[in-house]
Amino acid sequence: MSLRNSRKVKAEQSFKPVPSVSIPDIPDSQSNGTRLLTPDDVASILGTSRLFVIRKSRAGKIPALKVGKVYRYRPESIQAWTAAQENPVGVQ
Repeated sequence: MSLRNSRKVKAEQSFKPVPSVSIPDIPDSQSNGTRLLTPDDVASILGTSRLFVIRKSRAGKIPALKVGKVYRYRPESIQAWTAAQENPVGVQ
């Protein structure tokens, strides 16, 4: 048996399969089980571009959660934020 084959046999013998782990059901959002929105989702709600949503999120103008490198949004936060942005007609 050559050295190359003996390494292969040794590697196969040392391999131990990882036991399967069941992942518990976790709600998408801590608030009420609704899923978090992506910048694309918020952009379609607002009728703007994804880039606009991300820029406003970075500036702190839109309520957002930072999950790693990406932004996510709670639907109820976006709904409350859009309601707060409304100006009644005729009021300056």
